[in-house]
Amino acid sequence: MTRRFRRPARGFTLVELLVFIVMIAVAAVGLLMSMRYAMPRSTAGATNVQAVEVAQMRMELILAQKDTDMYQYMSDPCLGGTPVSALCTNPLGFNVTVTGIASATAWTSLTSAAYKLVTVTVKDSTNTTTLASMTSLVANY
Repeated sequence: MTRRFRRPARGFTLVELLVFIVMIAVAAVGLLMSMRYAMPRSTAGATNVQAVEVAQMRMELILAQKDTDMYQYMSDPCLGGTPVSALCTNPLGFNVTVTGIASATAWTSLTSAAYKLVTVTVKDSTNTTTLASMTSLVANY
């Protein structure tokens, strides 16, 4: 009678599997805790999104003003005259400048001024850092 030797089983034991799961869980908890403390302190993303929204709102006001004046006069409704109530109020910490249009400049002939390049720039409260800039080419058609 011959003896047969059993081969050792291949694979992982239950203890090895549990140790692996515990190690991954500890690493994941550490990573999530570091993200939890880092995310609220980062306000740059929220500030940039708000600056882009302010620039887009002002550009839409300018383009709407152009449409209501039947393409004859184009102006920034927030400058001069009576501003459009709360829509022209800049959120705290932002300075908005508009270039490329004058408050009462009429369109001239198609040869000299068939278009205007309107740029809305949003800077921080110190007026040093540009947070957002939006440019639109407006044609006289």
